[in-house]
Amino acid sequence: MGTDKAASSASQQQWWILYLTLLMAGLILLCDEFRVQHLHRWTAQLGVALVYSAFVLYAGKGKPLAFVSAALICLVVVATWVW
Repeated sequence: MGTDKAASSASQQQWWILYLTLLMAGLILLCDEFRVQHLHRWTAQLGVALVYSAFVLYAGKGKPLAFVSAALICLVVVATWVW
């Protein structure tokens, strides 16, 4: 019984990564829409995506949710270039 509780609490603790990713993705999209000078250049957006992806992958410790979060932030940066 103790291992079931530990396993469920460990899986619930990783959801903060996805929530933080959605927050970052929203901020990047808003900055692109309002043309915030510091994040309007593609190199700045790429830098934010790479640093954030590295942080998420390190904090996620190889969990699938960390890979999904890193892919999501990269897709947001690509979406800002396309549209």
